[in-house]
Amino acid sequence: MKMFLLAGALLLGIPVTPQQPPRFEPDIKSSRLSENLHVLEGAGGNVAAFTWDGGVLLVDDKIAPASPKLKGAVAAISSRPIRFVEEGFRAVSGE
Repeated sequence: MKMFLLAGALLLGIPVTPQQPPRFEPDIKSSRLSENLHVLEGAGGNVAAFTWDGGVLLVDDKIAPASPKLKGAVAAISSRPIRFVEEGFRAVSGE
């Protein structure tokens, strides 16, 4: 059926373009739990951000489509660099 509609549209000269997925920029909300611990909430899940003198540790980084916004949210709570990202069973060093 889809092929029939596509062929008919092409024969009639109707332009056919693939549908683009919707683009969204989810906002990330930061909540302070303690002096060194924040939770960043956004589309895709929550991320814990632990800050210390050496940098920032992110835990359960599930906001991949919003990584620039995630980096901005981290910069709003600490001027220190992201040093580690803990993703479930795999730890990744930021250095």
